[in-house]
Amino acid sequence: MKLTLYELQQGMTIQSYLDLEDRFGALDAKKCEWLQHNFPGARVSLKRGGQPLDLAITELRPGDRPQKVFAFPVALAHLTQVNERLLAELGRQGFTAFEVLQSHSEDPKQAIAKANQLVTQAKAGKVARERATVAVEALFDGLAQGVTNLEAIEGLVEEIVENANIDAMAALASLKQADHTYAHCVDVGAIFTMVYQKISEQTGRTSVFADLQETLLAAILHDIGKSLLPKDILESPMPFEKDSAEMKALRSHAEKSRNLLTELKLPETAVNMGYYHHVKVDESIYSSYPKDLKFEDASYEARLLAIIDIYQALTGRRNYKKSWTAAAALRYIDALAGVEYDEAVFDDFSAVMGLFPIGSLVKLSDNRMGFVMNVPKGDLYRPQVAVFQDGQGQDLTHELVDLARRTELSIKQDLDPLEVLGDKALDHFTALKLT
Repeated sequence: MKLTLYELQQGMTIQSYLDLEDRFGALDAKKCEWLQHNFPGARVSLKRGGQPLDLAITELRPGDRPQKVFAFPVALAHLTQVNERLLAELGRQGFTAFEVLQSHSEDPKQAIAKANQLVTQAKAGKVARERATVAVEALFDGLAQGVTNLEAIEGLVEEIVENANIDAMAALASLKQADHTYAHCVDVGAIFTMVYQKISEQTGRTSVFADLQETLLAAILHDIGKSLLPKDILESPMPFEKDSAEMKALRSHAEKSRNLLTELKLPETAVNMGYYHHVKVDESIYSSYPKDLKFEDASYEARLLAIIDIYQALTGRRNYKKSWTAAAALRYIDALAGVEYDEAVFDDFSAVMGLFPIGSLVKLSDNRMGFVMNVPKGDLYRPQVAVFQDGQGQDLTHELVDLARRTELSIKQDLDPLEVLGDKALDHFTALKLT
């Protein structure tokens, strides 16, 4: 489907850049170099001597009149996944026409089977999450007393990975919102492991960890330094003043995490994650700490963890603040990308999460309410939604609505599960029975 720049919408996926001859005319050496530098790995269509050609972009030469650039590698997702930043950049660069992917509609029976499987895994994931949270608290309490014993948490990590509960646990994070440090560690661990694995699959990026167990353990233990803080600080129901002694103590947990992770002989990347996940692109801002660290020394994994850490903190419950919806949290972090968070890493993160992460509670244009069950291909505004209530809160027969097929419907609003469903949000999700 061909669209102009002004018809592009956030969430769409660009398949090709069109009308390049209008934009560039006949190429000179400088224009060739610009295209090759900005679209590495892509292909280009043009005519030479009246013959249509499909070439690697490295084969461009002066005098060519390119018609379109296409076949983008995964590494160029920042040029194909439409968001506000890309729209602004396209306008600055003078690109005007594009071909976008149509929404991908999955076979209904297959989609229902996958959705029901997710619900089944969520039931097991709920139990695993509760057990892991208890194990993290026990670990922290032991460390506070000078006792180091990772066996319980290592056993649960192995069990979670073996039972393939990670994706479901990541989806549960916004439904059973973490209200304390221990559950926060578990939720961040599940989300990080799920996202990191999918980034590796989608981009070909090689994991630095030996296996998924090591990945999950490193992410769960990112805040291990908090175990050395007084419990009245760690479990405070109120926020602390910016320059208070309590806040200074809380901000010391990154250095404490580095020391403990080093003592526990975790991989160097895990140590870097614990130490650097609060360091911002702009190191001068208050929220960037420890203050003697440089963002350039933060590993890719630490930069990804920083995004997931704030994402979970926003969507999680706190006594002193209202939780954010998953979609609103993504929009907020997007606005900070390049200032506080690594822009390219956020693009990787959002490509996995979509605009409405799995488990998001949404209201459709017909006022029915349901949970998002997939990250769609093509138009990210059109996922599959498992509806279960009408606009008046009355229960409905559960139905999987594929917005890629049901084009007369759309997502009207993303909702806060805690505000709408209270503590029963997860129960509603695990009660889904789609036929």
